[in-house]
Amino acid sequence: MLLKVHVVFTMGLCALAASLLGSGVIIGIAIIQSIIVNYIIDRLGHRGGVRLPNTHSPTGASVIGLLTTPLAMLAKVTVINVLAVALIGVLAGLSHLLLDSMTENGIYIKRRRWAISHFRFNDRVLNQVFMIVGLVMLVIALTRI
Repeated sequence: MLLKVHVVFTMGLCALAASLLGSGVIIGIAIIQSIIVNYIIDRLGHRGGVRLPNTHSPTGASVIGLLTTPLAMLAKVTVINVLAVALIGVLAGLSHLLLDSMTENGIYIKRRRWAISHFRFNDRVLNQVFMIVGLVMLVIALTRI
């Protein structure tokens, strides 16, 4: 998937999850996390056009997401908020993997490459579908606060 699609889809998904708390601040943090996590996975996770297992595995992507937990300091620091930001970070990392698992290069599970389908990463229709789904989720999340 294209990086912009990863970011928009993850923003929608994470904002929707954050909206369950009813906190605009947590939704804002979720949006920031979506950008940071996807950029880290994309920038550190490719070498020579090949995805690397250290970022494109469930464990690696989850750890990258957890690294954004200090963003909880932007909100009122409570156990619920810190836990929510940590879980949303993990969700951001795993959503990146969900989209990459739709492509021919797939993701890594136990150091083996795995894919749900085998579309090219730049397939126009697939990218547009996930972009639209992400935008719809984002709109739903923002109308809930």
